[in-house]
Amino acid sequence: MQKITEATYAGAHRVELRFDTGEAGIVDLYDLIHKYEAAAPLRDPTEFARFRLDDWPTLVCDCGFDDVSPETLYARATGKPVRWSTGDSLAEERSAN
Repeated sequence: MQKITEATYAGAHRVELRFDTGEAGIVDLYDLIHKYEAAAPLRDPTEFARFRLDDWPTLVCDCGFDDVSPETLYARATGKPVRWSTGDSLAEERSAN
């Protein structure tokens, strides 16, 4: 699992993220913020800019909208697909070949 090591506000509904892999990228969360009613307070860019990293670490906001996983943020920031772990490394190895 990739871990977010740094998150910086990049304007509007965008966040620049840095990961423990050394990779970085900008994530635009406009679509998610406008899709879910729980995120309605974040439609105000000033409120959105108050995000922080929690212990997971992933982005959290005071309104409680924190359902975007670090893996999803990684995929959005880097454009790389994430390999989800099922706990069965042999099965994962076989499916990769």
